[in-house]
Amino acid sequence: MTKQNLLNIFFVIFLVSDVLAQTEPGMEGKKIYPKKLEMFVVQEPEKDDLFSEVDSYIRFMPATGVDAQPGKVSIFESALEYMYNYELFGKIPLEFTLVGKTVNIDNTTVVELPAHLTTMSAGLNLTLPFFNYKNTYFRLSLTPQFLTDNWSAYTNSFHLGQQYILIYQFDEKLTLVGGVGYMPNYDASVYPIFGFIYKPNNKLTFNLVPETPNINYAINNKLSVFVEGNMTYEEYRVRRDGTRNTVLKYIESSAGVGLQYEINKYITSSFSLGNVFERRLKYEDSLGKVNVNNGFYTEFRIEARI
Repeated sequence: MTKQNLLNIFFVIFLVSDVLAQTEPGMEGKKIYPKKLEMFVVQEPEKDDLFSEVDSYIRFMPATGVDAQPGKVSIFESALEYMYNYELFGKIPLEFTLVGKTVNIDNTTVVELPAHLTTMSAGLNLTLPFFNYKNTYFRLSLTPQFLTDNWSAYTNSFHLGQQYILIYQFDEKLTLVGGVGYMPNYDASVYPIFGFIYKPNNKLTFNLVPETPNINYAINNKLSVFVEGNMTYEEYRVRRDGTRNTVLKYIESSAGVGLQYEINKYITSSFSLGNVFERRLKYEDSLGKVNVNNGFYTEFRIEARI
């Protein structure tokens, strides 16, 4: 264990001890900020504090040409996350997550690309009051994961993703978020996290927090319309030329619009479509890359609260 990891552990232990030392039966103005699929922080509606949730989506990007070479690439992506929320000692919000994700690639270019990119990950997300600062929370996320091309779990494909985030609830309408993320062995291993959640009224919500910022407008108590963005940067260890340790970078951005429908108080679904751009599949050794032209995507997502 590195010196930095030891310092992180001691810091978290100190914060936990500070929370447990409080004499109040719970946190005043307590808020739970879940880490949903593809989101760093989400302000959860006021429902039961203890819950399980299953989030899933499928996204299709039809065949599109590529720069400077013949052939096309189409991508079908799917993911499933299970999240369990628990309050440790009745005070400290904990989240446990399990995620499986597949990127299916149909490639007719001359560059050899894997047919599948797969992600297996677990997560522990801990939210604590930040010392005695009012309405301020510290969030630690640890995400051990394997990124490969065949659901493998070999050592070189392992990453321990880390996020250190401060959350400040300015008032009932505005929440500020800032912090840093660290992904060991990535080319860009350290990245900033910043944004805000703003709800000026009961109909409009600005959830401008990575990785999927969105603006949502409630047409009624069941149906909402939204605009969204998405940014992806992932590094997979894949098989190429007889070796399984080649790094393939998968990069893309997208923006779109959609509708969200609350089927009942437990199940919410959404459908969106839009443009996907800045797509690159690039080997780290620079011996092969595919710059996929701009195209469109369609996505269906469902969230079930258990």
